Amino acid sequence: MIEFNGTLSSKCVHFYIKKDILKSLIIFSLPTLPFIISMIVLSILRAELFWGVFAGLILVIAVSMAIIEGTIFLKKKLPTQITIVDGRIDKVSILEPKNNPISEIETVVDYGEWYQIHFNIGLEIIM
Repeated sequence: MIEFNGTLSSKCVHFYIKKDILKSLIIFSLPTLPFIISMIVLSILRAELFWGVFAGLILVIAVSMAIIEGTIFLKKKLPTQITIVDGRIDKVSILEPKNNPISEIETVVDYGEWYQIHFNIGLEIIM
């Protein structure tokens, strides 16, 4: 049995916060882009400032949601304990406990201070 306990380094946490904010920004902004573009065009065609301000407000809300989701919830998803036993990797975290077989590991990336394990089902674990 191999067990990793403790807290992640600040470099590791900052790396994943940036990564998660970017992912969240894409997820929150993509659905709003058609509305924002149409509001800006409407604002220009009708010469009304209201639609441009409304488009800016929607963009600010989308970016704020991405930052909130990328920081607060990521910290609760990061592991506090990783256990490798009987051909399985168990990750303990506040929001997302996971249990995956080692056979599903696709790649392992070494960042010097931590490892990132990618599974072939789209899941990743930080150690």
